[in-house]
Parts: sequence; C-alpha cells; structure tokens
Amino acid sequence: MKVLITTSKHIASFQLASLLKNDEVLFGDHFKDFPVTDNNSIAHEILKFCLDHQITKVFPLTFAEVTELRKSMILFDEFGIEIMLNAEETEVLNEANKTVSSFMELSTSLIGLGYPNTRVAVANADGRGELILIDDAVKNNLQIWNQVKTINFNQLGKWFNQSNFQTVALYPVVEDFRQFYILIENEAFQLVNRLDDAVYGTVKESIQSTKNLKGFYHVALLDQSVLRIVNTSF
Repeated sequence: MKVLITTSKHIASFQLASLLKNDEVLFGDHFKDFPVTDNNSIAHEILKFCLDHQITKVFPLTFAEVTELRKSMILFDEFGIEIMLNAEETEVLNEANKTVSSFMELSTSLIGLGYPNTRVAVANADGRGELILIDDAVKNNLQIWNQVKTINFNQLGKWFNQSNFQTVALYPVVEDFRQFYILIENEAFQLVNRLDDAVYGTVKESIQSTKNLKGFYHVALLDQSVLRIVNTSF
C-alpha cells in the first residue's frame, strides 16, 4: 500500500513513517509535482497527486492541508483514497485552563496563573502544534508550533504582541508533564516509545471516548491526566 505523508519537515514526520513500516511511504515535499500549501485548490491538487502516484492513504501534517482535506474527505473516498483525519474536528480533547485573544490578556492571565513561579505552557487554540513551555532561561528558538519546545517571555512578546494575535490556550503544568505522538487506526493506537500501564490506560480511555478517530495525533499529559489531543499539524 502506498501512503502519503504530506511533508517531511514536521518534527514528527519520520516517527510516523517508522510506524508505517508495512507500507510504502512517500513524502509529498520530496516530489516536484506535489502542490504548495498556500495553493487555493490544495485539496484537488493533492487528489491529483494521489491518483498519479497510486496513493491509497493520506496523512496531512500542515494545518492548511488538514483544514482543506477535511472538507474533501467524501471526494477522496470516491476514488478509494482514505484521508487519515477525524471527520468532525481538528481538536479532539482540550483541557486548557484559559483561552486568551490578545497579548494584554495573555500577560494578565499568565500572572493570574502564578507565572513566573508556576510553570505555564501555551498552545495554539485552533489545535495546531504542540504545547510550548514558557521558560525565561531559553535564548534561541525555531519555528513556532512545530519545533519549539520552550520559549522565554520576551520571545513570547515578539511573536504575539501583534495586531494579528493568534488565540492562545494556557495550561499550568506543575506536575509530571510530557508530550508524544500516536498513530490511531481501527480503534487501536501505536507509539514509538512505550507508555507505562497507568498512562496507557488513561490515553486509551480518552481516545475511545471519541468515535471513529483515526490519524496521527499529538498528546499532552500532565501526570496521568490528558490535557490535549489534537491532530498532528503545524
């Protein structure tokens, strides 16, 4: 079976590929005829690519692709191509403490949550990317929502103190905090690294509470509580 992972640039692209060891995996961005993400007809262009390359399953890993392909799942299905997405929402589970819609509200909310004495993580409220820990010891960073694990408050201001503020979700993370990726298919899931039994059971229960869930997902855990499960995209 030929499987398409739309980009190799996501931090977890090769984790996903390793879980698809029984399939022939193609990375879209390794092909000259694969459409660019900002293409207005991205879904139809990806469909053409899939038909040209005999693709039967697609894992979209950029947010624009997730948004557009979700609208076209029935069309792909007519051609025997499965889009590996939850059909209803990008966000599966979100236990954010607060969602803010301006930088002033972000700053005030951080103080209200006890920052800097309390560890706080931020995430894109639309379900894009991972949680990012605020840590003032951090000096450098890469691409937000994809490769950034930590960020200091000054960098937070540079990214978010703008007129086009991205709505942000806040999570106090005072206990054991970890993040990982899972492949969900046919009501079962696979991980690159093994979880202990208690955490595995917690994740399994959260996943089973959402029917027909499939695709590659990012999970954020606090101790043994699931904070967030979203489709893996940046």
